[in-house]
Amino acid sequence: MRQTAGWPTQAQALRACRVLFGPEVRLSPEFLRLLSPEGLKAAYRRMVLRHHPDRSGGGAAAFLQVREAYTLLDAYLTGGNGNGRGLRRPRGGSTGGGRAAGLFHRGPVPRRPLPLGLYLYYRGRVPYEAVLEALAWQALRRPRIGELAAARGWLTAAQVARVLRAARAGGRFGERAVTLGLLARAQVQRLLAEQQARQPPIGTYFVERRLLARDELEALARDQRRHNRGLRTGGPGPPGEAWSGPP
Repeated sequence: MRQTAGWPTQAQALRACRVLFGPEVRLSPEFLRLLSPEGLKAAYRRMVLRHHPDRSGGGAAAFLQVREAYTLLDAYLTGGNGNGRGLRRPRGGSTGGGRAAGLFHRGPVPRRPLPLGLYLYYRGRVPYEAVLEALAWQALRRPRIGELAAARGWLTAAQVARVLRAARAGGRFGERAVTLGLLARAQVQRLLAEQQARQPPIGTYFVERRLLARDELEALARDQRRHNRGLRTGGPGPPGEAWSGPP
C-alpha cells in the first residue's frame, strides 16, 4: 500500500485499517470517525509484534505494510503536521472509579445491529480505545488460516510458505491460496469458519482487564442480543460478537 502525496483519502484510510485491524473488523466511515490516536497506536503495536521479522521469522514485506498503514492513518487522523484537519472525536470523557481512562460514549445507542464490542461502547460501559484493543487482542489469538489448512492436511508446509511469499500480490491468505490453485473456495470458507469458532470470545478481554465484571458482561450481552433481534423483527435485537463465556 503506497501513500500518495497530499491528504489521505477515506478509501486509503479504510484500506490501511484493514491492514492494522484485520478482515474481521467491520470497516465504515463511522469506524474512522471513532478511531482515536490511542486506539491506532495500540493496534499498531500489536501488529508490529506479530509481523516484525526478528520476532515472527517472516519477511519484511508484511512489516513494512504495517508501518505504511500506520503512517497513513496517523496522517488521516491528525491532519498531517498538526494542521488541525484531523477527524473530530465523538463526545465523551475519561472516567475514574477503576475503569480504564479513555473516550466514553454519551448518548443513545444507535438503532442498528451492533457487535458486542460496539454495543458496550455505545452503552457507555467501555471506552472506544478498549474496543479497538479487544479486537486486536482477539485477532492475535485466533489461529492462522495456513496453520489450520496444514493441520487438516490440505496444505504442506512448503505450500503455506509459497502462499506467504505471494503477499506482495495483495489479498488475504485464502484468496492467494485460491489464486495459486492450492485451495478451493469452499475449503477457504470452512477454514474461516473454523478460525472464527476457535478465536477467544471478545468479551473475555473486558473481563480479564477488569473493565467489566463477569455477571455484568453477561447481562450486557443479553441486552445486545435483544437489541439486535428487536431491530430485525421490529420487536424489543442478527446476533453480533455475543460473549459466550470463558474460552
